[in-house]
Amino acid sequence: MKILVSVDIEGVAGVYHAEQVRAGNPEYERARRLMAAEANAAVCGAFDAGASEVYVNDSHGGFRNMPPDLLDERAQVIQGKPRYLSMVSGVELGVEGVCLIGYHSRAQGRGILAHTINSFAFARIHFNGQELGEAGIYGALAGAYGVPVLMGSGDDVFIQETRPLFPHAVFVQTKRATGQNSGISLSPARACEAIRTGVAQAVKQRGSVAPWHIQGPVEVEVQTQSPALADLFCQWPALERVDGDVVRFVAPDTESAVRMTNWPLESMVRVLDQFVGMGIQAAAISCNTAHAWHGALQARVPGLELLHIARETAAELRRRGIQRAALLATQGTYRMGLYDTVLAQEGVECILPLEPEREWLMQGIYDGVKAGDTALAVARFGHVARQLLERHADVALVMACTEIPLALPQVPGAHDWTLIDPSAILAMALARKAYEGPQRT
Repeated sequence: MKILVSVDIEGVAGVYHAEQVRAGNPEYERARRLMAAEANAAVCGAFDAGASEVYVNDSHGGFRNMPPDLLDERAQVIQGKPRYLSMVSGVELGVEGVCLIGYHSRAQGRGILAHTINSFAFARIHFNGQELGEAGIYGALAGAYGVPVLMGSGDDVFIQETRPLFPHAVFVQTKRATGQNSGISLSPARACEAIRTGVAQAVKQRGSVAPWHIQGPVEVEVQTQSPALADLFCQWPALERVDGDVVRFVAPDTESAVRMTNWPLESMVRVLDQFVGMGIQAAAISCNTAHAWHGALQARVPGLELLHIARETAAELRRRGIQRAALLATQGTYRMGLYDTVLAQEGVECILPLEPEREWLMQGIYDGVKAGDTALAVARFGHVARQLLERHADVALVMACTEIPLALPQVPGAHDWTLIDPSAILAMALARKAYEGPQRT
């Protein structure tokens, strides 16, 4: 009997904050060990119930989180990208069930670190009219291979959302959400004990659990985090614009639907891989919103240095001695917090417009520049800029959307303002890379 254990990190006991789930932070080093401990508990539970083989799928971020030397030596470990079956890679190996360990609730919910696939890109995802999180999406993909979801662990919100999809599965609550970055958790040891017991119970009763399958064709509707992201998605011919921030496509079956949901990232990866094949060693993406994929792209194409527009801008502001900067951007960029942290790290105070001013910026971008109405864009951008300067005196204005530099400099009196163009800074940084050595950019 073969069992698959798919392990994410946000639902692991003791994990609450983004710093714990992103590589490069000291807290991540501890969290990835907690993740491995819960994976081992699941492996033990599966073997306790009579499994002959157990596959452990590292299912968070770049899929290279758990140190293999910390995992149960009896397990076979699935790590790394790309892989088309993603979080349930292994269902094609003849397994009799999958256990979802350390999973989290879907985006826009109140669960700890709630998101769906990409926290910067997706607000909601519906398959045939039903809103799904990662457990539902990948549980359905497992079902397409005839593999049932036997067990799941995570916070209480994850369980409330997921139990209706898999009513005969065993669920283990490792913590209770009191906010997106707070909760009440079992100790890691108690959580592992409960997971081991839960997996053993689930595997023993696997014969009574049926796979959950979504009948094709599958209509997928994706609400993005901003209209700018919807613009980006709609560059792919299969996608239809439904609303300002909603796109839709139809796939013949569940597997195709899941693959297409990840399509923008995969397409960008293919382009960057082509760059590597051409001998290019550094590249840049001038679109601020597309930086929602920066971390994933860098992880997938490690042989290419992918410059980061906000980091380069923050470093340039520091070099110029600018200590305060107002951010003019899309709602998607604000939601991402793309500039906030990196500016703070460079000692630059990040000032954000008021909500009505953000809407004026969006009007200037979409009804102005994108629609060819430059006069409207100049009026909207100029109004927001003057309001910010009135409240914050000689603050620098960071034009963190590629449409804004096309109109804001045309505002009467703008030549007296300190205007910062991140795209130009990024281009200069890339040019400097070209002269640092023999690399091609």
